Amino acid sequence: MNDKVEDILYQAHSEGIRDEVLNVSKSLSKDEKYKYVPFHDRLEIAYNKVKEKEIKIIMLTRILFYLLVSIHFKVIILLCITPIYLMLNEPFWIWLPVNIWIMHLMFSPVLVCPATIWENRLRRKLGKPEIKTFFAYYFIKPVKRIWNR
Repeated sequence: MNDKVEDILYQAHSEGIRDEVLNVSKSLSKDEKYKYVPFHDRLEIAYNKVKEKEIKIIMLTRILFYLLVSIHFKVIILLCITPIYLMLNEPFWIWLPVNIWIMHLMFSPVLVCPATIWENRLRRKLGKPEIKTFFAYYFIKPVKRIWNR
């Protein structure tokens, strides 16, 4: 086997994309454009195509992650502002149960926010550590770090 083929297959194997590279290479061999291209060159083209696709997926995942975190931030800030707004503008029998429900949503250790679940999935794909609760991770921990300095 050619050294170039071995190097490409070893690199693809170490990145966990060997089978996908071989499948793309096989599909390229059926294409008229690549029919007479040597195997090692076709394998390199397939490897580059798979890497480009993987990079695009990672970039899209990163964009979705930051978009989700920013929307989640906005929702949390609205949930923090809403109780005060309700107390000032609504009668007691309306704002009290709504505020209790909002506080339950924000601080309950039992409820798990769907956005936090989605964020943890995206974090796993990006190789970042998972978080338990959004509010504790992004609001309480930074304050504790600043306070303990």
